[in-house]
Amino acid sequence: MKVPSKTIERGKAVIDDGKKLLTWVNKPGNIDAHDLWYNQASKFLAVNCPDHENKIGQVAHKYHNRILEGNNNRAVYEMISEQIEVFTTAMDTLVSSDDVLSNDLLQLYKQLKAVTSDKVYFEDLINTLYEIKITYDTQCWMACISLCGKVLEICLKEILEKNGISFTEREMIGGLLKKIESNQIKLDINVLAIGKIINSSRIGAIHNKNILPSDNECRMVVAGTLHCLNMIKTK
Repeated sequence: MKVPSKTIERGKAVIDDGKKLLTWVNKPGNIDAHDLWYNQASKFLAVNCPDHENKIGQVAHKYHNRILEGNNNRAVYEMISEQIEVFTTAMDTLVSSDDVLSNDLLQLYKQLKAVTSDKVYFEDLINTLYEIKITYDTQCWMACISLCGKVLEICLKEILEKNGISFTEREMIGGLLKKIESNQIKLDINVLAIGKIINSSRIGAIHNKNILPSDNECRMVVAGTLHCLNMIKTK
């Protein structure tokens, strides 16, 4: 069963509130503000991610003595940063635990994050992959498909390049897929079908037409994008 979108939105709001604390941690009263945020975060974890509730408390305990010693702004900053990291990990676990594709997106993102590449687009590709995960988890299908189109174009061009097939930078998904098919490059059958879904979604977004992708279409596009990303990762 999918995690309700309202729950995900509440969790994202907790993370945003925690990040705001970091911007004014040197102001008086930051401990009180942190305590309010900490209670909010703990209650959310207790209900939705009980396995992580103790972890956020352990971080508070770790910094307790340093904060009591005074001159504690640095300690408070580090404590909040670590607690936000724990909460973010809990959110990743929450939204991916019930969905194989979401988990695959997260795992591939982590793998690529650890890779060093001289490709100029590589960092943007990694960031876009995480944005795909966010829009997928929050069921923003049109945004998710649009981001997949961006990544898929990069992947298809990489696949053509690795196979010694020329293309122009202006060629988009439809033309790239035709070249791949005509040159008999083996791709998952889903990949050859998703170009139409992506293009239809883009037409709907640009021209305000009532063409909304379904959740199944989005899952097909995400699966095809993951397939292509794994192809360029392993070659």
